[in-house]
Amino acid sequence: MSTNRDFFMTIPDASLEDWELFIKKADIDETYPADILLDFVRDFVEEHRGELTEDSEVKPRKVIVKKAQPKKKSFLARKAKIVKKKEPVDDDSPDITQTPKFRLLELIRKLDVDEGISPDELVIKAEAAEIPRPRLQMDKMVRRGILYIHKGKIHVN
Repeated sequence: MSTNRDFFMTIPDASLEDWELFIKKADIDETYPADILLDFVRDFVEEHRGELTEDSEVKPRKVIVKKAQPKKKSFLARKAKIVKKKEPVDDDSPDITQTPKFRLLELIRKLDVDEGISPDELVIKAEAAEIPRPRLQMDKMVRRGILYIHKGKIHVN
């Protein structure tokens, strides 16, 4: 019986392809091939312990159920957690009707008398009413269907 712990193994040429797949699977599972082989050896020895020991008594076998390791997610598969700190709500917060969008909409309703208003004229009047970025607000409302343009004039839906 050999007690030499220095054991070197050579893989036959016919099994090299299988060995490469084994190594690849170990890399995917993020473990060492030696750990997988040790598990195989332990299972084998546990299964044949009665035959291998001098005691030939029949002992009940222990069944070891191993849980599969959870699959590790890659860095890219993890979801980022974005946490925004809540700011205390001020009672002096501006009314929604004082936002640029609503102020521009009210201005358009005043100026849209059946025939509509030209975009350039609307921008000039909105700037005079101190509405910030009127062209941007107008474009957003056209995209959302609040306003529409017909024959070069802006109308409210």
